[in-house]
Amino acid sequence: ANELLLSPAAAGEPTCAEDALYVVAAGRVHVRRDPQQSTGGRGRRRTRAAFAFRLAELGPGSLIGVHEFASRTRSEGVFLATEPTLLWRLSFDALDALAARDALAYAAVCRLVAAELCAECDRTKWRLGSILDALHATPLRDPLPRA
Repeated sequence: ANELLLSPAAAGEPTCAEDALYVVAAGRVHVRRDPQQSTGGRGRRRTRAAFAFRLAELGPGSLIGVHEFASRTRSEGVFLATEPTLLWRLSFDALDALAARDALAYAAVCRLVAAELCAECDRTKWRLGSILDALHATPLRDPLPRA
């Protein structure tokens, strides 16, 4: 419980040898935004207050680290196991070695990662559409013009 899954680094930095793709077998993992991890957050004057907040909660069957695996750079999310959690860990180095040994198995992992990224994209489009619908359905002082 309360264990960080990916090594702490600023968003946009390259992944390291300890980073891995995780599959949640049991338990819950919270994804949080950490303002100290954001790209450009260090050494730059902030124009507004930055704060941490929860982005998502992941359960059994969820994949963690798909953005890091696909881009080999860190994302802004901080993955924290908040309760006893069983994870399957596939290190990026082991997956790279798998690509050299068994291209079909590596292709299956890549298809799994691509499917997760596509599903996440669909969820994001639905959320943005819901937000836009709510904005246009609620009277504002100056309603937003529809494009």
